[in-house]
Amino acid sequence: MGLRKRIDELKVSRQIRKIDNELKVLREVRKIDDEYEFLVKGAGQNPATNPEFADAPRAMKFIRTVIFSYRHYSKFNGRASRSEFWYWVLFVALTIFGLAVVAPFAGLDRMYADYLVAIFVVSSMIPSVARVVRRLHDTNKPGTYALFWFTPIVGYVLLTVWFCTKSDRAGNRFGPSERGNHESRTLHRTSQRSVNPVSGHHAPQSGSSRSFLRKFLRKILS
Repeated sequence: MGLRKRIDELKVSRQIRKIDNELKVLREVRKIDDEYEFLVKGAGQNPATNPEFADAPRAMKFIRTVIFSYRHYSKFNGRASRSEFWYWVLFVALTIFGLAVVAPFAGLDRMYADYLVAIFVVSSMIPSVARVVRRLHDTNKPGTYALFWFTPIVGYVLLTVWFCTKSDRAGNRFGPSERGNHESRTLHRTSQRSVNPVSGHHAPQSGSSRSFLRKFLRKILS
C-alpha cells in the first residue's frame, strides 16, 4: 500500500508540473502577442503623417524626392536626408541639361529653349534653397550657413562637405531623427523570427544565409 500510494503521489506531482509548465508557456505566448501588437503599431507609424516625425529626415527615391519637393515647395524647417538633397540636385541638373541641350536638337527653337530654362531656374530657386537649408539642419547647422555660397572656394568646399555629411543620428534642435522608426521595424522583424519554429539542424544556417543576403542587397541598393 505504501508503494502504491507513493506512485500515485508521483503521478499527481508530475501532472502538476506539467500543468504549471503549460501555464508558463501560455503566459509567454500572451506576452509575445502583446509585444507583437505593440511593435506592429509602432512599425506602422508613417513619418510623413506622424506629427512627431514630421520634420525628421527620410530616405527617398528620385520620384518621391521630386514630388515631396514640389508639394513642400517652401518648407525650410525640418531636416533633409542626403538622398532628398542630392536627388533634387540631380533632377534640377537633368532638367536644365534636357532643356538647354537636348531640346534644340529635338527641333525646339533655341529662343524657346532658353525661355524654358529661365522659367525652370526661377521656379526651382525656392525649393532648391529650401533643400539646402534643410540639409544643413540635418547636420545640426543653421540655415544661414548657406550664405557661405557667396564665399569663393572656401565656402564651396565647406558646403559640399556638409551636404555629403551623414545625418545627425540623434534628434537635434531642428527636428527628431527617424532612427526610432527604423529601430521599431528591426525589432518587429526580430520578434517575428524569434517566434517561428525551427525544425532540423540546417534551419539556422539557411535563415542566417537569407539574412546575410538581405543585408548585402540592402547595403548595395541603399
